[in-house]
Formats: sequence, C-alpha cells, structure tokens
Amino acid sequence: MPTFFVQFNDLGEYERALGKNFPKAAKRGLVQAARSATVIYRTETMQAPPASPNGGRGAVATGRFAGGWKVKPTASPFVVHAYNDAPHAKFVEYGRRPGKPPPVSVIAAWVRIKLGRGSAKAEGGVKRGAGGRFVKNPRDPDAAIRGLAFVIARAIGRRGLRGRFIRERTMPSVRHQATMALLNAFDEVMTEARHAR
Repeated sequence: MPTFFVQFNDLGEYERALGKNFPKAAKRGLVQAARSATVIYRTETMQAPPASPNGGRGAVATGRFAGGWKVKPTASPFVVHAYNDAPHAKFVEYGRRPGKPPPVSVIAAWVRIKLGRGSAKAEGGVKRGAGGRFVKNPRDPDAAIRGLAFVIARAIGRRGLRGRFIRERTMPSVRHQATMALLNAFDEVMTEARHAR
C-alpha cells in the first residue's frame, strides 16, 4: 500500500495550540483526506488510459475496481488507509509482466460481463441460414466464451498489461486535498476549543 506524508511548516504551532485535541483533529482531517482521495481515485479510474493496445479508456468492466476504493481508520489517530479492495487491484494499478497467462476462468467471467452472456459476439456470432435469415450459431455459448477467454489470457501472458498507475498520477491532487483537509480540521478544532472556553 503506497504511503505518503504531508509536511507542514506550522505543524508545531498547531500542536501547541490544540494540545490534547491535536490527535482528535488529526484523525478528523486524515479521515476527510482519505475520503477525498477515494473520490479522486474513482474519478481517475473512469478516465484511466488503456491497459492494452486494443483497450478503451477507463478501468471499468464490472465496476468492482471503481467501487472498491475504501477508507479504513486505524487505532492510531495519525494513520488512515485509502485503498482498493478489489482482488485484481494490483494488476490494474501496476500492470502485469509477460509470462504465465492469467486463469482462463477469471478472464471468462470478465468476457461474460464485457460482452454480455447472450450477445452475438459472446455466442460466436450469428450466421445467415437458408433464405438469408439470421440464425444463431449452434455452438455452445459457454464454449465460445471459454475460447475467447483463452485467446485473451494467452495474449496477456505474451504481452503483459500496462499499469494504469491511478494513485501515482493523482498523487499531487491527493496531497493537496490531504493538506487542505488537515488544515481545515485543525482550524475547526481550534475554533471549537475557543468557543468552549
């Protein structure tokens, strides 16, 4: 999980001013920063460059990766995680080197979603029968899907996949949002402390 640090020139001043409220303010700001980061990550997921020469923009087929951005606070007030819980997140983020192909069953599930189980492409196409009418190909649709998945898996194994590097590309925006969220949280807690006196 990538880690980044937000540096403040005035952090000591905030710590002195907030006293025992500093951890509370930091936790509030970090949770807000992580939530902002997941919004940025989701947006970038929808606009990510293709992973293969024939792919389209966006890292979205099932929506599992795009919806997988989560925020997880920890027991420490100074650590909050923004992460993606999709099982294939590391391959979307960092890509895949050429080598052993991915499991055909995983690619077949992706093909079913991408092409639609009943689509003409998934079923091996349509043909013209006697009299020029379109008729469904008599082939087993699952066999056609498995065949297509095998070809795709083999191509991935040969060429690999480019990483989308969503976190890396968005890091400047995320750092800025994190800094602003922390400063706002510190200011809010300082204001609350002033009114409580």
